[in-house]
This record gives sequence, structure tokens and C-alpha cells, in this order.
Amino acid sequence: MHPSNRSLLYLAVLVLTLSPAPVAAGVIAGSLNVSSLGPGFNQSVSNATGVSIVGADSGSTTNFQSHPATTINGSAHGTVDVTYGTIKLSADATGDGNVIVDGSFQDFITMNAPGVAQFAAGTITFSIFVSGILSAQDVVGGPNALATASWDLTAGIGGTLPNPNANIHKCGELRNSAFATSGYVNCISPLQPGDSFGTYSVTVPIQWGFGTLLSVRLSGIVDASYDPPTGLTASASEDLSHSLYWAGITGATAGGVPITNFVTTSQSGANYANSFVPAAGAVPEPGTGLLLAGAILASALIKKRARQ
Repeated sequence: MHPSNRSLLYLAVLVLTLSPAPVAAGVIAGSLNVSSLGPGFNQSVSNATGVSIVGADSGSTTNFQSHPATTINGSAHGTVDVTYGTIKLSADATGDGNVIVDGSFQDFITMNAPGVAQFAAGTITFSIFVSGILSAQDVVGGPNALATASWDLTAGIGGTLPNPNANIHKCGELRNSAFATSGYVNCISPLQPGDSFGTYSVTVPIQWGFGTLLSVRLSGIVDASYDPPTGLTASASEDLSHSLYWAGITGATAGGVPITNFVTTSQSGANYANSFVPAAGAVPEPGTGLLLAGAILASALIKKRARQ
């Protein structure tokens, strides 16, 4: 090989070595599992544009443990809607039912700013807004009729597929008084209170000019059952249909120096520098769901005391 050609080859290899590795396209995923004494409904969707799933199930069974025997009617419904920056979920179950809703979006973002070198170390601060209403009905005279509704959020920047970073993890579960540990509890440690709805922010490290994985996931579970000795049924629901919004990138640094004139690009085309939260008044206040959960808990305690 001619020396000049060999030099060109070495240069090409050097450029390939230093250039950012190509990143995969963004992906949106959703799944819905509904079961309530019928054939059931199960669907999972994954694509690069958006997910919308609606499903239901219903049926009946004879409860021979009650005297006389009773007919238990069950019904359950769920919805999943996901786009880049937004996840909306809802679920309800009555009698004997279970619903699992799950939505996520993954994308690759690149941060650039004038005067900031590629691969320079820095940080960004991003926010997630999540809101919802949970309901878990108490059943007077049916102490074994369980009802629960829960939500679970993970969000992060960095990591690799299939193991993205989880810089934010929040969750909560509302349990009716049929549980030994009832009320609004943490879904990981039931002896601790559940996380409140609202806006959560975190600062994470990045490399400027380099594609970085962004991953957000919201899931929920609703479960309702009946009391075998009496045939009394419970119900539960969660309205997360105003639920999760990407709330923007609120700060950035390079080498410890604040950067304000940054530009954010992504594989999907979504601009994550902006907030996806609708204008004030378009969604419930962040505390609405938690306040309702507290009201349900108070109601459960009153009913429980009334039975004692």
C-alpha cells in the first residue's frame, strides 16, 4: 500500500474511533392485562410513533362458600395511551378483577451548546410531573373483600438497553381496610407512606454532544375481590389519565459552569428541553389524587370503627 493511502486509512480509523457510536431510534411501548372472571384481555404494543390500547373483561362465578350460594359478578377495564413525553393510564375493577396497565417511552437525546466541546463532562436537571386519583372501596360487613390501586414511576437518563438508569423512582399503593396494613402505603415498603403525586426533579451527569438514553415508565395495578362468607364485593380504580408528563430540562452545566443557551435534539424529534405539561387548569392539581386517597382512608377508618 502506498504510504499516503496508508495514512488516509489510519485517519479514517481514527475518525471512526472518536465519532459517537450510532444510537437506536426511540421506542414507545404499552401493555394492558385485564382479568375479571371472563376470557381476559392481554395486549402489548411497541413502535416508534405512539400506543393506544383499550380493553375490558367481565364474567360471573358461583360462590358456594356463602349461605345461601351467591353469584359473584366481576368487571374490569383499562386504557393505555403513550406518546413521547406523555403517559396516560386508567384502570378499574369490581367484584373479582385485576388490571395491570403499563406505558413507557425511550429515546436518545443529545445536548449541544456553543463553545462546549463534544464529550465534555456536564450535568442536566430534568423534571417529571405525575398526577392521579386512586380509589379502594371499603366493604362494611365484608372483611375479606380486598381492594387496592397502585402506581409506579421510574425515569432516568443514561445507562444502556435493556438496563436504563432509574434516577427517579416513586410509587404508592392505596389499600382498603381489609388489609392488615391499610391506607396509602409505599409499594416497596408498606410500613412507609406512599409517595405523593407532583413534580420530581433530579440532576444527572451527561456527555455533551453524545447521544444518551432517556427512559420513562409508568405502571399501575388495580385489584378487587369479594368476601367469600358473605358474597359482598369490593371495587378499586385509578385515574392516571392526566398522569405523567415530561416537565422539561431546567438546567445544564459543562465543567461546573452553568449553560443556558443549550440545544436538545432527540432521535424521535421531540424537544425535551421543553415541558410537556399542559397549561395550568388543564390537569388536576398535583395533590388531588393524594387528597382523595386520604379521604378514602379516613372513610375506611370511620367505617372500621363503626363495625367495632
